[in-house]
Amino acid sequence: MTQQPPQEVATAALSVSSARLKRQHELAVEFAIGALKSRDVAWVIEGACQVVAQGLNARFVKVLRYQPESGTLLLEAGTGWARAEIGTTTLSADDASPAGHAYRSVRPVISNHLGAEHRFRTPDLLLRYGIKRAVNVPIRGAPEPYGILEADSPDDEDFSETDLVFLEAVANVISMTRERVAAEVDEHRQMHFSETVLNASMDCIKVMTVDGRLEFMNEQGL
Repeated sequence: MTQQPPQEVATAALSVSSARLKRQHELAVEFAIGALKSRDVAWVIEGACQVVAQGLNARFVKVLRYQPESGTLLLEAGTGWARAEIGTTTLSADDASPAGHAYRSVRPVISNHLGAEHRFRTPDLLLRYGIKRAVNVPIRGAPEPYGILEADSPDDEDFSETDLVFLEAVANVISMTRERVAAEVDEHRQMHFSETVLNASMDCIKVMTVDGRLEFMNEQGL
């Protein structure tokens, strides 16, 4: 069997890498545009798992939400896992696990050789599914991170730094969507509160624009 020259092998590998990077960029942009139009955070989180699975060719992807009351990470959404695992399975959020360390440090973690990993223990969930490598990035929030976006794989192909950048881009879309929806909810509450206060007055109250257009009149005025 004729072997390819090293230069041809390197060129072929670079071509595959470039195509993967281009595909990840397209997926991230398309996902961000869709999320911008949505007010459904749960839908965006589910979509994030699907996008990551496509971009990393990873069968297993999950979003872990931090639970302050128990100090654990709940498997909130994902692909590849049994349906019974979603919404019920929890992972430790301490520094001894890859996801826990990513959450505590608010920094990404790549573990391409979980079986030989000395920094962390492999969570039972990953052991049950034969996971050999994982990459975790924090989903930021205020005043503390929301949770973790994680991709896992049972094969031996390493996750790369470009994969990490792609995963962080998707996690950032989740963060921005949560912040936007929360701001919209707060604005709606403030408007509702203002209208309630104005309607409680026995006087006629009008809100006018600078050019004289009527924007609001309380119930007494009407």
